Amino acid sequence: MEILSPINYAKFEQFLIQENASSIFQSTDFADFKIKAKSREQSYFIVVEKDKNDRIVGGTLVFKMNLFKKYSFFYCPRGPLNIDPVQLADFLKPISKEQNAVFLRIDPPTLQTEGKLFPGFLKSHSPQPENTLVLDLTMPPEEILKQMHPKGRYNIKVAQKNGVEVFKCEKPEHIDKFHTLIEETTKRDGFFGHPKRYYETMLEELSPKNMATLYLASYKGEIIAGLLATFYKDTAIYYYGASSNAHRNVMAPYLLQWTAIQDSKNRGLKFYDFLGISPQNVKNHPWAGVTDFKLKFGGNRISYFPAQDFPFKKALYLLFRIYKKFKEHS
Repeated sequence: MEILSPINYAKFEQFLIQENASSIFQSTDFADFKIKAKSREQSYFIVVEKDKNDRIVGGTLVFKMNLFKKYSFFYCPRGPLNIDPVQLADFLKPISKEQNAVFLRIDPPTLQTEGKLFPGFLKSHSPQPENTLVLDLTMPPEEILKQMHPKGRYNIKVAQKNGVEVFKCEKPEHIDKFHTLIEETTKRDGFFGHPKRYYETMLEELSPKNMATLYLASYKGEIIAGLLATFYKDTAIYYYGASSNAHRNVMAPYLLQWTAIQDSKNRGLKFYDFLGISPQNVKNHPWAGVTDFKLKFGGNRISYFPAQDFPFKKALYLLFRIYKKFKEHS
């Protein structure tokens, strides 16, 4: 096991392309965007396992992230891939001392029914949604429409009949408008949003590589809804969505989704991930409203096994968990 030099990151990307379980969250392009957007991540490196022919057979992107004061923690988003987590933790122990890392958090792409808790690890919470909805794009368009909830198909037609138009972002002022819609949506629905520069950086870094597109919907010349999607390997992700408090009756978000779904299919992608829904049979969940919207498009529910933490500094980790629990209940 070794840390890969940045000049060899292209080899890691080749490994990701060939690895079925890999996702955009392990991609170095996505990691670069996160760093440049000044998100929570401070820096990252890549740990790989190679065979006797020097080919990468396992690997994971590892972020160093702020925790509190001078302390940090390591995080593997939707990883590691084909690396034993226990061996990874052992490999990172000396590095954790250098970086004041309190723990390692892993978040493998393992289904709930197939996951297991690794020795020395404790169940935790993932920054990635544990429950999501994935639409099969390999079906013909008419079959995709047919498997939708009738209300979903109906609302798409309502938007079309009302003359809602969907277009791709091309101008800086479009991002300004999208951010305004984000602010309206977060205030209305109680979600968390980012500064405008975050979305600008996402498009600046990923759009030229065909990894992200901003769709906007207009009604009578007024932009009233937006959708930011990412594309990686065979999967599109509905990453961010926003809508105005005005003209909600014309159902613009439904036509936005249908346009992004069709575009993703035309790209030759196989899956459209709605990135996060509430768990089944959980009443009054904060995501209940957006989940109801997403379920109108059909698809299959997928539940991942929870993230896991390996404490390097057990006393500090315990204090961190107590603090987190206090904050959640205060």
